[in-house]
Amino acid sequence: KSPFQSHSLTYDQLRRTTKALAGWLDLYGYKKNDLMVSDLPNTSENLLLQLACNRIGVAYATAKNLESMAKFPKVKGAAVSASEGFLVDTALPLPPLSGDFLTDLIQNGGLDDFQDEEPTIISERTLDEPKTMAHGFYNSTTPFTNEDALTQGETA
Repeated sequence: KSPFQSHSLTYDQLRRTTKALAGWLDLYGYKKNDLMVSDLPNTSENLLLQLACNRIGVAYATAKNLESMAKFPKVKGAAVSASEGFLVDTALPLPPLSGDFLTDLIQNGGLDDFQDEEPTIISERTLDEPKTMAHGFYNSTTPFTNEDALTQGETA
């Protein structure tokens, strides 16, 4: 159950928060074409994390067990809902981010120092980005790519 079911943000708050979180993720070590896996519940923090990943070109995937995670290409790190479990126990290049840590970072001023950070935001990169760059893995081990987004266009 989401603790913030009635939580709302203006578009400006959403933009500023995801930009700051993207800057934080960039400094933490996530870069374009990396993959973050998560077992976080559907909370506002999870959505903000997904949007921040998208800003810097990091694909985001849900992995509920080791078998599902094994199907993904090189995983850089994880966002975890518990302090133990398969995501915490898996050796990844970056240490896992706990849901509690992310909540605290987002809600209690932890991103204030990153408001002026200028991460390399995907929309500000050159237009030559590969059409096959993954944004996320939605109920699939097949990436949702730029090309997929372009072909769906207004029908999405």
